[in-house]
Amino acid sequence: EIQIKGNNFSILEEHSSKIQEMIEAVPGLTNLEDNYEKGRPELRIRIDREKAALFGLNTQDIANTIRTAVNG
Repeated sequence: EIQIKGNNFSILEEHSSKIQEMIEAVPGLTNLEDNYEKGRPELRIRIDREKAALFGLNTQDIANTIRTAVNG
């Protein structure tokens, strides 16, 4: 798995394309996937389970709330 991270989406897209081209040139490589969706940033959230539990929350409750807040 290769992850490319940053705040400038145009630069990320440029570098991602270059890396993908290099990887596709590797003989015998199969199942190359790119999960980048243009214009849709990705969130990664780490939940402190102990602190969440202090408030009576579990990871599923938090995930549902975040999903609703982001997607409407």
